[in-house]
Amino acid sequence: MADTQQGTQKRSWLPVVLSVVVPFFYLMVMFVGAGVLSAMSRNTWRIFQESGWFAWLELLAALFGLLVLAVLGALLTLKPGAWSWPLVIPGGLVTLVAALGMQISMGKVRGAISGESVDPSQKARIFAMGFAECLGLIIIGGLLASLLLSAASVVCSTRALARVNKRELGSGPLAALGAGVVLFIAVIAVRVLFSRGQAGPPFELLAAGSGVLAVVIASSAMWGSPQESEGHSRAAGDVMVAALLAAGGVLVASLGARGYSLAMAFSAVAGESVDPSQKARILAQGFTEANASTLWGALFVVPVFGAALLPLMMRTGHAAKGIGFAWGGMLGVVLGSALAVAMPRLQSDRTMNSLPDMWKVDLQPGLQLVEVSTDARLDGVAGAVLCVGKDRVTVNATELGPSSKLDSEAGCTELMREATKHINTYADLLVAVDSSVPFSRMSCLSAAWQKLSASGPESRARPHWVVKDPVGPTTKLAPPFDKMISGLGATRERDRFSSTRPTVRHVHVAKARLTLARAAGEEPARKEGDLAAQRAWLRTMVDGSMELSLTAEPDLPASAILPIVADHRGVAIGAATTSEIPPELEAPPEPPPTTSSKDSSIRGGAMTVSGRLPPEVIQKIVRQQNPRLRQCYEQGLARNPNLQGRVSIRFVIDREGKVANVGNGGSDLPDDKVVQCVVKAFYKMQFPQPEGGIVTVIYPIVFTSAK
Repeated sequence: MADTQQGTQKRSWLPVVLSVVVPFFYLMVMFVGAGVLSAMSRNTWRIFQESGWFAWLELLAALFGLLVLAVLGALLTLKPGAWSWPLVIPGGLVTLVAALGMQISMGKVRGAISGESVDPSQKARIFAMGFAECLGLIIIGGLLASLLLSAASVVCSTRALARVNKRELGSGPLAALGAGVVLFIAVIAVRVLFSRGQAGPPFELLAAGSGVLAVVIASSAMWGSPQESEGHSRAAGDVMVAALLAAGGVLVASLGARGYSLAMAFSAVAGESVDPSQKARILAQGFTEANASTLWGALFVVPVFGAALLPLMMRTGHAAKGIGFAWGGMLGVVLGSALAVAMPRLQSDRTMNSLPDMWKVDLQPGLQLVEVSTDARLDGVAGAVLCVGKDRVTVNATELGPSSKLDSEAGCTELMREATKHINTYADLLVAVDSSVPFSRMSCLSAAWQKLSASGPESRARPHWVVKDPVGPTTKLAPPFDKMISGLGATRERDRFSSTRPTVRHVHVAKARLTLARAAGEEPARKEGDLAAQRAWLRTMVDGSMELSLTAEPDLPASAILPIVADHRGVAIGAATTSEIPPELEAPPEPPPTTSSKDSSIRGGAMTVSGRLPPEVIQKIVRQQNPRLRQCYEQGLARNPNLQGRVSIRFVIDREGKVANVGNGGSDLPDDKVVQCVVKAFYKMQFPQPEGGIVTVIYPIVFTSAK
């Protein structure tokens, strides 16, 4: 009793003041940190806005938690024998609010997209909005909970000071400080050198720094006179509890960093300018970075435990007794921190496991896809799946009509016009065709899709044609995207955002022979044999940078066509025909002499084409107008027998193949009437419909007179 009274008389009020001031100091840190994050990135405020009203509830819970910490701190320093595990409650409360908000948010989202009346093309957008809210909650909740646990670790250290009136630092606290700082720098260096940019922002810095500080403060109470031996042992228990609280803050902060990496990945693919074929790669990189953020963030517990281990080893007796004195506090802090990390993590994983269901490929029951023997596959997230079966055509599980409509141009246009109502403008179209579907239906579908794309306000990409792939993808995507499109392969178009024009090769599939035409007038190459032999041969003839224009006999089934071209990136489905070589690639006959009665000649120069229409097609159509162009020149020769020179015509081919604008592109022929006559002749030309928009051409014509 006398010892107690003597201890009361010697009580220092410094620990009490510190325990109350520390939470308010961390409140200031919270506001300053929010300002710094907002100044460094515009994403901070956007993330808070997208998190919904539960973000405000998290903020209120954090403010209330700091107030609770001040009260608990005063209680612990005035009554050092009280339990220390309640210090974890404020941080756990914030994560509980985050987990509850995620549960309610995704419940509303699932209810919004479960109705049959919901437009399937909008499901992914609705889900993305709910997922963005969940990510915001886990980011904000992780940061706030980490802040509260960091403050709790320092508050716990003030209780150690209250046990013993200690006014100077000894060798133990200084050793703890040195070990903590060295390990802190080492962890940062290792993270920078070995993470290779795959880790998110280091949100764990505050919790790790607070843990080292708390260990140093608490360990200073482990040295003193022998009369205070029990107080030193209890202070050792406070060192352990403070280190565990800081470790919990580190782990919760790493959870917030994980959510931040995911949020940035989803934000990156949300833009309309993103190539849809790259979405899965971007998202997979985001998931890889998110997982790396968790691992590299957890590494920050090393300086905290390293700082605590050194003084405890120096006072092993006090450390052993400290475990006995503080076992309840340590157990409560471990369980509370584990729950604070596990609750939002389980909710986020449950949410992310719903992703494959949002973008999964739903095929018609009974649809038999073509099988290939290698690992051809689709690289992107399919926005819509169009299934062409034996009897019916569906898109995203919505029936469009009977497959027989694909036997006529009008029927194809009708089906594709209805399909566009269910497909976002910027989404990929994945076409899954039954192995027995004839090429004539595939060709009709492709032509109708391109016709609607050309006539619409926005250009759409060519569809991807699906084949079955029993081997599986070679590139492993991070979960859950590894399950998104497994078991599917496809022939894909080239990057439509690329500024370079691909080299086009024409492939024609007949019942017994494969024909490859390289360029206009060049002798085609042919290969006979089975599918495997033809496919292997084509792989040696055409590299990945080339685009294939595919035609086939009308009655050939998909199973006899798609396996041949399944290895190639860009495949455009052309017309159903028995002709091996399209007219524009046939060897042109020797042109007849183009001299007039005055021995004049006409020849075309090197043209410049900007757009997606083969130059040889343009040249063929212009040559057909040579008689009209010769008439223009002969009219000039009647005025000037020595007239000769170059007429350069610049003209535009619109989406329908009509010449929309013709002008002088830099002619040197000294007769304006001849130039204007040639310009008018170009207005009467008709070209095939270009793919992907208008085409601009500069076409030079050289007029020569023998005189």
